[in-house]
Amino acid sequence: MNTQTRQYKQLTQGKRYQIEALLGADYMQKEIAVSVGISESALSRELSRNASDDGYATESAHALASQRRVTATKFSKTDERYMPIIKKGLLLGWSPKNISFRMKVEVPDIALSHTTAYKRVATNKVLGVSLYKNLPRFGKRCCKGGKRKAGRITTPDLIDIPDRPAVVDLRSRLGDWDGDTIYGQGAHLVTLVDRKSRLTLGRIDTKHAEVVAESMIALIA
Repeated sequence: MNTQTRQYKQLTQGKRYQIEALLGADYMQKEIAVSVGISESALSRELSRNASDDGYATESAHALASQRRVTATKFSKTDERYMPIIKKGLLLGWSPKNISFRMKVEVPDIALSHTTAYKRVATNKVLGVSLYKNLPRFGKRCCKGGKRKAGRITTPDLIDIPDRPAVVDLRSRLGDWDGDTIYGQGAHLVTLVDRKSRLTLGRIDTKHAEVVAESMIALIA
């Protein structure tokens, strides 16, 4: 398996020209793999990842592969800085939103939204095969569009973070709150952060939306 991976990584533009020519001559994939000097699985992977609807073209295939390497390197270097913080937060029972807040303190030059944290944890093998199970919403059933089916409370006049007034980001007034939940082993917390002054915690017995909502109302009453 390691040999196949190494062969695929060393696939050059010249070999891609060979692949294109042999495909055009109606050679079988097995014959092409032997001629080019790569495994059949590496050839199959190359065609599935870098061919277009119009077929396999060397220039576009090589450009796609090169861009993919650049993107992978970029993610890898960034992962080295924020993945340990994400891992620590998940093991402590933090939600991705809590982790995002912590990132602003420990690595302020890297912007990480809680949505990105979810995606990176779910797909990144650096954290280990099963760490994604520590996500607070792991295993929840979803319906079309990514909305949870049951128990969800909606707020009719809710304003999304990107649409909130600019004054909120200035932290210059009291009464602007950030709310979240923290799930641990046998215990759950509601966090309400007044953006100007303080952090308020409230313990809850369950993660049900109704209980969380009631707890938040009680904290700011």
